[in-house]
Amino acid sequence: MFSTVQGHRHTEMSTTYSVGANYKVFGCAVGCGIDASSYAMAYGKHFKKPAIGCAVIFGGEFALNIPMDL
Repeated sequence: MFSTVQGHRHTEMSTTYSVGANYKVFGCAVGCGIDASSYAMAYGKHFKKPAIGCAVIFGGEFALNIPMDL
């Protein structure tokens, strides 16, 4: 029952909360900061568009995903 932030999902960016009588936790998928046109990412040229952005965590209680303007 701990909030979790992970950032390796190239095509997803979201925050989901689970709330009960005595707890509030979140799971935050940050997205990525990759250059999809780089040689290193050539293997994913037929994948979905990357979710490029970041997340800000406020006091461990609230997560805000910020997608990059493309």
